[in-house]
Amino acid sequence: MLILSVLCFFNLANAQSYQTLDALSDFRNGPTNWQVVGDVTGSPMDKNLTPKAGTGVLLCTPKEGGNIVSNLEHGDIDVSFDVMIPKGSNSGIFLQSRYEVQIFDSWGVTQPTFADAGGIYQRWDAARGNGYGGHAPRVNAVKAPSLWNHVEISFIAPRFDASGNKIANARFAKITWNDQVIHQNVELLGGTRGAPMPEKAVAPLLLQGDHGPVAYKNMRITRLGNASIALSGPVKYAVYENAYTREKIGAIEDKPKVKDLTTLKPVKSGEQPMIDASISKRGVQYYVFTGKFKVNKTADYDFKGNWEGYANVWIDDALVLSDAGEPWYGFSFSEETLGKKNLSEGEHTFRIGYAHRDWNRTVRALALFVKSDKEGWQALHAKQSELEYSKTVLNEIQPTNQPVFQRSFVLFDNKKRTHAINVGFPEGVHYSYDTKQGALLHVWRSGFLNTTDMWHERGEEQIGAPMGVSTPMTGRFSLIDKTKLDNVLEGEMRYEGMNLVPIDGQQTPQYSYTFQGLKIKDWTQPTADKLGLQRTLSLSAKPSNLNVLLATATKGIQKVSADLYAIDGSEYFIKLPINTVVTMVEKDGKVLLMTALKEAVFAYEIVF
Repeated sequence: MLILSVLCFFNLANAQSYQTLDALSDFRNGPTNWQVVGDVTGSPMDKNLTPKAGTGVLLCTPKEGGNIVSNLEHGDIDVSFDVMIPKGSNSGIFLQSRYEVQIFDSWGVTQPTFADAGGIYQRWDAARGNGYGGHAPRVNAVKAPSLWNHVEISFIAPRFDASGNKIANARFAKITWNDQVIHQNVELLGGTRGAPMPEKAVAPLLLQGDHGPVAYKNMRITRLGNASIALSGPVKYAVYENAYTREKIGAIEDKPKVKDLTTLKPVKSGEQPMIDASISKRGVQYYVFTGKFKVNKTADYDFKGNWEGYANVWIDDALVLSDAGEPWYGFSFSEETLGKKNLSEGEHTFRIGYAHRDWNRTVRALALFVKSDKEGWQALHAKQSELEYSKTVLNEIQPTNQPVFQRSFVLFDNKKRTHAINVGFPEGVHYSYDTKQGALLHVWRSGFLNTTDMWHERGEEQIGAPMGVSTPMTGRFSLIDKTKLDNVLEGEMRYEGMNLVPIDGQQTPQYSYTFQGLKIKDWTQPTADKLGLQRTLSLSAKPSNLNVLLATATKGIQKVSADLYAIDGSEYFIKLPINTVVTMVEKDGKVLLMTALKEAVFAYEIVF
């Protein structure tokens, strides 16, 4: 019986339960150089991490032969985790123990290679005695040493036929590092250097523990693939033009009907390892995919389809997913269609007919998933088949030999700041600032500003977005009354304008305010080592009742050393002048880090 439903599709990985790897019992008996702790801290100059008692964090002290291997074995998999890397350290995470994503202290590297953080490590030629290949990350997205980095990996395992011959290479469908896409659809011709051979359909995860200290937490495993369901042989495809029409000529509000394909000749045909609708994007087209898959047990199997447009899916010549219940305008990829069919052990056939929306010719996406009870969804399609082909051209601003400035709306805490300016420095460290509030909003490194939403579709959003790893700041005025500790309200301080002031050979923006009878100048520039930002406040007289608001945090603030504080669970550091006395108070669910303003000029550094 056909079951159709329209549901909110948010993320296939989120729709499934995940498995955690946060205890030594999750790994096979092995080396003793790993321990479970409650937290770790360190400074950007520390080569080791300082642990605190508790649970939830895996900490490695390097040792020869110190790798650990998971109990679980996986095929297709989504992995997410947080990793802390001390100064100069080196580690790696090996998918299926064979394909390494590099974990490395690459802070400040401007042109990363395969050996830097997020790189896909090179292969090894034993005959020649050297490495080759490897894939550098698109950008260097790593944070300063001893800060937490968030990594997400979507991995597609290699495919093998019934005789054990490899018919499709493994691939990293997508890797993000601190929310920056660093790899997409990278094919792996074989295992990376140091990996065991041969390749397999399923194998355990490996964490490298013999190169340098490293800490992992929040490791979440979603097994998308499993050994009981697999494609057998290549997927055949044929693409037809002018293959479907509306019932009434020119009547857009009628669902299209497919012509008799025996009267048409495909404009494109061939074979591919998996179902992939990205093979063509020309004109109004109709796709037919045929192939086989096998299951290793007799059971009821669930099928799930996501597509942009119209589709029908036949399993063993029975219609299991249909566009019959779709509206005239078809489905969007954010919706899903569900069906069920009992399958016997062995091989089965599938046939898919797919048509994208004829009024949006370049956007096409098709996904087909199958699973049995107690197993995760197995994708029969290539990851790139889920992608929509955007017609939007990226509008990007980059600094040259002088800072650049761009006014825009800026999103902060899910709200638009309408009086914002973005400042980019040639050193590759940047910030956004709210002139109305006198507040730092975000700091980031690498690329500067994406202004696409300011110009695309008449610039309705008018938002400028960071092109690099963005870290939110306080979003509040830099000075705070000791007696009230409240936000400065509109009217209590007055913005006097911005001037470009030559500082260290650069035209640096300096913002002017009046507050409590004082004239205040506020500017931010790259630190001397060019790896962070220094913020300076200059007042017309010594204040008597003001604090500098240095940071706010919901996850706490830790003192790392005499002049260094880790903010919000080691998301970034605040570095202060030696002997600066600070206070920390909790207000409105946040911890405020402040220091009394005793002199007319005060400067501090933001390390990220």
